[in-house]
Amino acid sequence: LETQILKVKGGTGLILVALGIFILFGGSFLTVEPLPPPTPTSAPTITPIITPTPSPTSTPTPKPTIVREWDTNYDGFADIWL
Repeated sequence: LETQILKVKGGTGLILVALGIFILFGGSFLTVEPLPPPTPTSAPTITPIITPTPSPTSTPTPKPTIVREWDTNYDGFADIWL
């Protein structure tokens, strides 16, 4: 069943995957938009939806306001600390 879902391309596949997730979690995803198939990058966005009160570890920490010259690789965090 899972391999058949993965073979479906386009929006239909996303709807089938969202429907499968909806059935898996027993209807807790009723108000959630259809999500793309689970990937390591989308996993952090799914955890706050499952837990009503997200813990500090599951919510992304706000990026500190830094001097742009310190951010050598432009990821939002200062790479040069004084």
